Formats: sequence, C-alpha cells, structure tokens
Amino acid sequence: MAGACVAVRGASLEERLMAAVDDGDWEEVHCLLRRLGTRSWSRMAAPLWEVVLDILFWGNAWTFPEKDLLDGGLVPHHKLRKVFLVLPPFLESKTYPLVHVLTLAVPVPPSFRKPEVRGLWRRHLRHLRRWLRAHDRSGRRRRKREPKGMMAHRDVTLRDLASLWRAGWQRKRLGFSCSRFLRIGRRMVAPDIKGPMRFPRIPAVPRRPGHERAAIFGRPLREAPRAAWGGLGFQGCRFLQRLVEATAEELRQVRRLALEVSRARRCVVLSLHNASAAACSGWAFEPVDVSAGTPHYGNAFLEEMAKERVRRAVSEGCIAARDLVERLWHAWQRRLVDPKALHAFWEAWIRRALGRENTLQDAFKALSDLFDGGLLHDFPRKSPLAWSGWLSPHQQFRWQDIHSWRLEKQRLWTRGFAFLKACVERGQTWLKDGRLEACVIPWIDKFFISSWRERDWTYLTVLLEWIQKENLSPIILLWEDTTRERDPSLAVALRKYWEPERYQGFGVFGHDSWTRRTAARFLTREAEPNRLYVLRPLDDTHAPRPLETVLNDGLLPESFFSSYDSSWKDGTYAFYTGTQVAPLTSIATEAEAVPAWVVLDGIKRPLGWFFRRALRGLVLKESHGVLNQHAGVQLYARFANLL
Repeated sequence: MAGACVAVRGASLEERLMAAVDDGDWEEVHCLLRRLGTRSWSRMAAPLWEVVLDILFWGNAWTFPEKDLLDGGLVPHHKLRKVFLVLPPFLESKTYPLVHVLTLAVPVPPSFRKPEVRGLWRRHLRHLRRWLRAHDRSGRRRRKREPKGMMAHRDVTLRDLASLWRAGWQRKRLGFSCSRFLRIGRRMVAPDIKGPMRFPRIPAVPRRPGHERAAIFGRPLREAPRAAWGGLGFQGCRFLQRLVEATAEELRQVRRLALEVSRARRCVVLSLHNASAAACSGWAFEPVDVSAGTPHYGNAFLEEMAKERVRRAVSEGCIAARDLVERLWHAWQRRLVDPKALHAFWEAWIRRALGRENTLQDAFKALSDLFDGGLLHDFPRKSPLAWSGWLSPHQQFRWQDIHSWRLEKQRLWTRGFAFLKACVERGQTWLKDGRLEACVIPWIDKFFISSWRERDWTYLTVLLEWIQKENLSPIILLWEDTTRERDPSLAVALRKYWEPERYQGFGVFGHDSWTRRTAARFLTREAEPNRLYVLRPLDDTHAPRPLETVLNDGLLPESFFSSYDSSWKDGTYAFYTGTQVAPLTSIATEAEAVPAWVVLDGIKRPLGWFFRRALRGLVLKESHGVLNQHAGVQLYARFANLL
C-alpha cells in the first residue's frame, strides 16, 4: 500500500487520480485522495469534484459513520463544506442520500445566499436533518425485518431537496419560501409504516395537497387519498397518473388476451412475463387466475389448490423431472445471482481498499460456494469489473440482500414448481369438465437476458423441456418488450437455436407477417399447447423515450403520450422498488434520477409498491382476493415474483 502512491513524471495529481479510477487501482485512489485533501480546491475542475464526491458517497453508501468522516475521512470536512456552499450545477441533479449530505454540509443554492435568507434556510435545514436522521435509524432497523427479495428503498436525495429552489418542467429558479419548504419538507420527513412519530415543526399531514391527490387518483377531491411523488409537485403527480392509466391499458390488453385464449382453446395458459421490461404485465393477474360461469366453481378450484395435501402429493410425484428442476435452479442462479454476487463482492473489496467498512470476509463467507476458493486473494487481479460512478440508492445491491434473496428463492424453488404442476394439471381437468371457463397462471422472472443477445437461450429451453417431461400441456405466452425496431435479442436467439415449429413470434419478434394487432385472432383459433408464443404487451409502436427525458425537461408529457411506447419500462429501477421484481433488474451502469418514493396518506412508500397497487386497483375490478391469501397460493406468488 505504501508503494502504491508513486509519482508519475509529467502528470498532475488530478490526472493521476482520474487515471487510477479508470484503471481500477483503488489503493492508488485511496492514497491520492488523501494527498488531494491537502491542496486547494478552488481551482479544481467540476469533473474532478464530481469524481471525488461520487467516491466518497459511494464508499459509504451502506454505513455512514459520521465521526470517521469528520475526523479521519478521505477528504477534510471543511473542503466538502466549501463544495456544497458553492453548489456547482452538477450537484443539484445528484441522488446522494440527503441525510448523508446534511451530515457533511449545508447546501446553499445561489438564490438563498442573501444574508436575510441564509440564516432562515439553515434553521429550516436543521429541523429537516434531525428528522431525516431519525428516519434513517429506524430504516436501518426495519431493513433487517423486511421480506427477503423486497428491496424497498425510500431514500430522500439531494435532487429531491433541489425541488425547493427549482420548480416546473423548466426548472426555473425560485427564492426561499417557508410555505414551500413546509409543503415539500413534510413529504421528505413523512414516516414509513413503523417510522418515528411526526415532528411538530414539520407537520407530516399536508394542509394543501388537494390538487395533487386528485391528479394521481383521478377522483373527486374529497375521495382522493393524500399523495405526492418525490418533490415533483402537481405536474409530476399528474404525469404519474397518466403513466399509471397508460400502463393499466397494457395490463388490460394482456389480461384480456390470455383469458380469451384459455377460453377459446379450452386450455390452461401459462403466462410468462420477462423482467424487467414486461414484468409489470404480470400484475394483471391473480396468482392463479380463473374464470367460471358460476362463482362457486372458481372458489372451489382455488380452495382445492390451496390445500397442503395437494402440494405434498405433487411434490412426491415430481421425482421424474427433479433433475430438470435442479438444472433450472443452477441455470437461474448462474444467470441472475452470480453476476450480482460478484459485483457486490467487488464493491466490498473496493470499500476495504478505500479504508471504509470492511465486510469483505463476511461477504465471501456468505457467498463462498459461488466463487472459486482462491478468489478472496486473487480478486483484484482477476475481476474484470469497472466502476460506473455514483448510482441512486434504489439501484444498488448489497451483498446481504443478494444472499437473503438467494436463500429465499432456493427455499421456494422445488415447491414452486410442484405447485405450478398442480395448477396446470387440475386446471386442465376442470376446463375439460366445464367447471372453469378460463385458467391463467402468471409467472414473472428473467426468462431471457436481452443484454446477452443470443447467448442466453438455455434457461427457456430447459423450462419447456421440464413442461414436456411432466406431461403438461399449457399454451405458453411469453410477454417481452424492447426498444429495438428490428432484431431484438430474443428474436435473434429463437431464430438461431429453436426450430420454427416450436415457437411463433408476433410483430418485432416474428419472422412472418403476423403483427401484435392480429395476435388475438391467431391465438384464439390456432394456439397449440407446448408451443411458445412471443409478443409485446400493447402494440407494435416504436417510439422509445426514456422516462427521464420528461422529468429532465427534454420532452413534454403530451409528446410522450401522443405516441406511447410500452418499452419505456426497459431499464427502469424506481418503478419496481418494493416489489419482487427489483432484484431481477440488471446491474445498473448509470444513475437513475427518477424519485423512488411516494407519500400516500402521510406515509412514505416505495414507488414500485404504489405503482403495482395502483395498476391492480384499475385492472382487477373483481378478483378472488381472499382465496388467493391461502398459504399454498401465496407460496406460488412468492415463487413467481408476483408480490
């Protein structure tokens, strides 16, 4: 370590720091940061400030020891204070956790620097900091008790605070307003379900949220719950409401088509929803979604499927295909768990190199069976990973979360497949007997990783092999979305490795004239069991627009919805927080600026939790909600990532 900080002739300290970050030499980065702390920052370029701050906040993303930062941190405290006093424009858009920012310094925007305003602003921030710290402490305790696989981040960020001096889609500058601070500050300190009590100086129940409530829920003012989306105000709430309505139409189309196919073909439909672009379409169904002419039959079917003895009997009869279930587990783990575990282990190693938290041994012990035995010592030399810079809190994966998620999934794996087999077998029997009109079984998962192009084709192949080995005969619909106008990864893989008679694609996933619009007519007449049908949730519109272009003023909401493209969810993270889809998202490479929290009736919730709840409220008018709470059905719901 002592020899890591060797001078490079002709290169400045700043250039050496940037080169060390690019090369992944984190011992050198640690040494150079300490040397940089002894120099004047007044002439440092903004990109270098950004890199230093990204490293500091990222290195302490999960444990943020205040005393260590202020007394023995990588960068002297007084230099960080100066940066936030200047508050360069790039900082206003950063998603650093606000509680950590306020621990280090007081951000002062240019419009708040007048002497009569500066003191007032500081006093208000002290109250805000006090309650953000209280929520942070309770959140750390609550995180240990949250369900496995439900990574529910509700962090208020520096970007949220910037809404106090930036307003509207044009982000025009505003002067300080006590009423605006109270209105937005109440949202920031709104408690979680089991958070601390409300602070009297910043009331948590909004006094004037009426227009925002009506905007999100589209109801009369008196009936609408109190709601707000981050610090985006009325326009943000209105945009979120329109987004929910547009997505709900996708879910209605998916649900209608699946039920029509099952009804017309008298066959169980296995509805596969590929994460993350098409994952939310799986929320259009109950865990076991049945339709019957007489409600009694639908209730009786769910009651039968919920019985413990049914699941035990099917588990015992699953021996013939047990090897395939084991192969599926190893393939699923290799594709989804191993990359995240390696990345989390790499982050733990970097934090140790930077002199921050040292959990490397614990991480390796928990995940050691996934790695080679010599990885702990050779990791810096072997790891091919590169640092992506700061990522928003809801995009980051802790190794503890990955470990818990993996154990939970492993515990459910065999029983989930057994329950799925029982649903298909009994559903088919009841359909033939006429006791059911339609039966759809949804499943959300990462069936195909599009970023791997045609290399990720084995998991889906083995899954269909298991279905055939168990003598099941469902009609299989695979819902996927893409931002590509032609040759999406899934279509390329199917054309390369699958025989044409084994699958049929529609629209951009097809190889003939069948479009998404004609899918319903084709499937209700000609759909065959054990054949894969691939289609988009809504239509063939190709006008990909990232959601952040609207939130960052690059696109007006009217333009976004005039040619609505359902693929906007591709690569999104915030809209899955608080749901089982969150761990299925890919490792992020760029920070997402979408606020990941909403305040509903004075309670702070993850945006994904709200998004799922709002969509199901619009789509599932009548359902067997009570019966779907049975232990057997809930077991399958957790296995299929439907919660």
